[in-house]
Amino acid sequence: TIVLGEICPKSISLQRPVATAMAVAGPMKLFTRLLYPFTMILNTSARIILQLLGMHGTATGRLVHSEEELRILLNESQESGVLEEEETEIIQRVFDFSDMTARQVMVPRTEMVCIPVSATLDEVLDIILRESYSRYPVYGSSIDDIVGIVQVKDIMPILCTPSASFDLKAIMRTPLIAPEMIHLDQLLNQFRRYKTHMAVLVDEFGGTAGLVTMQDLLEEIVGEMSEGLEEDELDIEPQDDGSYLVNGKLLLTDVKEHFGLDLDDPHFVTLGGLVFNQIGRRPRVGDEVTLAGARLRVEALDGLRVKLVRLMFDKQDNKQDDEQGAAQTAGE
Repeated sequence: TIVLGEICPKSISLQRPVATAMAVAGPMKLFTRLLYPFTMILNTSARIILQLLGMHGTATGRLVHSEEELRILLNESQESGVLEEEETEIIQRVFDFSDMTARQVMVPRTEMVCIPVSATLDEVLDIILRESYSRYPVYGSSIDDIVGIVQVKDIMPILCTPSASFDLKAIMRTPLIAPEMIHLDQLLNQFRRYKTHMAVLVDEFGGTAGLVTMQDLLEEIVGEMSEGLEEDELDIEPQDDGSYLVNGKLLLTDVKEHFGLDLDDPHFVTLGGLVFNQIGRRPRVGDEVTLAGARLRVEALDGLRVKLVRLMFDKQDNKQDDEQGAAQTAGE
């Protein structure tokens, strides 16, 4: 009964899904109509009993899958060739999107390029030509006092009429302010609601934590996108000795996805920040920490920020020890 009633039908439907669906569609439709009164009575009775017990049943006639079940279906579809690897990755990123916060993808305060509200036209043009972004936050007394957002396209008409007076306040737009821990799906809804492409993020103390753009959100779904003006910067570079040079700004979630290392930490979102915390003092080039079975060595610094990390695995360390031992033996 199990072989003929379950295993064989499933195997046939997986190998020939379209033909199987066409063959059973008619009988399934007929039996659904014939049995509908009985199933309606059973479902209604069950719903009434659950309501009396203070519980809620699932919607009648709907096949509901959990997120984990959908992920399993995605992997099976990819393995069977129905979905390409790139398509599967995009759908998987959509599932992860709502779990991520703006803090994980933001440009941190230390790397923000802002324009003072008192800047002259020449000063603004100098910043635009040097940085090549399309939008800039405008601040008042300090970066913690973001008063607006200026777009490059709003400055173009002024360049066409040099005699016109320049006032940054007249062309800047109201900034979208959001908490740094807001989830990305909520922030995307705010972008659509207020028709803007940039948000300034604030921390729990009201200070500016960073900024995030629409492009930052889209890259979490479709992957990295370059505007053509940005310098390419590889996040992970394999080395000849088996180690990897990793950008300190790489997210811990990306490190886990690429290397399988469980480096999750609720207080840090980047690899550089985690290494800095593990060192416990001002970092120096050459400092090493061991986490999740891997050695992490500081290779470059940008001020106090860990800019570049060399990631080495235990197997690689053993291989290097064996090579050194063989060299010493040969020397003797």
